[in-house]
Amino acid sequence: MTGSKSRFYLKGACLLILSAGLVCQVFLFLSRWHFQAGVRHLAFDRYDEAIPEFETALKIIPGWMPGLVAGQDRFRIYSYTGKAHYEKGRQIWREKGISRQVFEEYSTAMSFLKQADLMDPDTYINTYRMALTGDVLETLSKKKGQNPEDAWDADLLYQKATRLRPNGISIHQTHARYLYRKKEHSAVRDLAGKMVRIFPQIYGNLKQEPYFTEDLLAVLEPGLEEALAKGIQPREALRALSDINVRKLEMDKALSFYARSLEIRSYGNPENDYLHMGRLYLKAEKFDDSHSWFEKVLTLSKDPETSVRNIFNIHKAERKIDEFIRFAMKTEAAVPLPALHMAIAEAFMDLKQYAIAKSRLLRFTDQTPDARAYYLLARIAETEKDWDRMELSSQKATSLDRENSNYHLLLSRSLSAQKKFQGAEEAATLAIRYAKKEQPWLFDHRAWTRWSQKKYNDAAQDWKRAFSLKPEQASFAFNVARAYHQAGNFPEALAYIKTALKLDPDKPEYQQLESVLSRIEPVK
Repeated sequence: MTGSKSRFYLKGACLLILSAGLVCQVFLFLSRWHFQAGVRHLAFDRYDEAIPEFETALKIIPGWMPGLVAGQDRFRIYSYTGKAHYEKGRQIWREKGISRQVFEEYSTAMSFLKQADLMDPDTYINTYRMALTGDVLETLSKKKGQNPEDAWDADLLYQKATRLRPNGISIHQTHARYLYRKKEHSAVRDLAGKMVRIFPQIYGNLKQEPYFTEDLLAVLEPGLEEALAKGIQPREALRALSDINVRKLEMDKALSFYARSLEIRSYGNPENDYLHMGRLYLKAEKFDDSHSWFEKVLTLSKDPETSVRNIFNIHKAERKIDEFIRFAMKTEAAVPLPALHMAIAEAFMDLKQYAIAKSRLLRFTDQTPDARAYYLLARIAETEKDWDRMELSSQKATSLDRENSNYHLLLSRSLSAQKKFQGAEEAATLAIRYAKKEQPWLFDHRAWTRWSQKKYNDAAQDWKRAFSLKPEQASFAFNVARAYHQAGNFPEALAYIKTALKLDPDKPEYQQLESVLSRIEPVK
């Protein structure tokens, strides 16, 4: 009998445990479903949708559920909720500027991240999120005139995140920026040296940082040499060392390091690698060697026109136009590429040898009508103030390539020079339409064609658009004011001339127009 009772109680206990386990699994399944929904919203920057999903996921887990069962779930929910509030605060800051709401979002983010840290203090990603949040809260507090370092411990959190993930390059990058803002330059140098030792590829990113100076090379160079000795990203380490030696004007070393980098995975060297090698030899004034590398580029290129343009631009940047002509003429004899012929003509134009350039372009267009060739002929005609030829050549360019903004702009300029302002306006409109992105100078140009036709309101609209694209350009606001003045819209004119004066208060013509507009009695 006793044995039967024991078995009965044992079965009941097992059933109870199984039931409890099943209930726990149901709660965890529902919680995880909402958690994953929040993660998906977070991935698409839908923070107002993500946060309620995380909150629901947390509420579903009963308080009586042991940490051994639900601890990791709670940790993830707290950490991701903190991340969502952090990202929401950043979005509001970016769109609306600093406000109390921004500070509250970051403060809320820190609260959730700290909850996660209490549950698992040894997860680097949550510690890193705390460091980022503390960093921002310090910045916001300073803007409010407070001294927040002890409150947020961003530096200590960065250090802890580094201990948890010693080779975490993102942690080192953000920590270095933090230290730079605190003017701890020695610590920044040490951290930069460490970064290139563990991840030489980061050198390119470091060059974009505000703390990158020539003095920093003294720690970067030995760090890269150490990485190279240990076989850590040798290709990237060699290229970074090459760049450092270019900066030090030690071109033989720069060439040697880069040549060694090409020997690593040589089967995968793209065209740009050979282009850079040619640039280094050009910079070192070893011209025949540079020719060999540029010829290799053209031999391998799948887009010779672009490659020729790149080689030409390198010579322009190095102020070696004469050397480009020598290279291009030698190469043209062996490989008659139209792009080379055109680039040679453009090189002569850069040297202001327009007669030679024109002769080459005319010979080329006699054989093959080409939009760019006609465009270059139009530019030569502009320097010679031959407006008829400029108009004819630019018209031919636009007829061969109707969607090139530059060609339409040049046609518009040729028509403006001949006082054919209506045609100039139409061409300027096409230049705006086909531009890859809105350019303030295109709107400025069309505004002048409209001004010349006394279309003052239309001109004002163009200058307003130009000003919205480049709000630091005082002359755009001034021209809006002038146009509205001519159109009789004095209140708008006065508003814009005041704006122009705020940007450039010492301009006499701005002061004069404001004086005129201020004396005009408003219409009652």
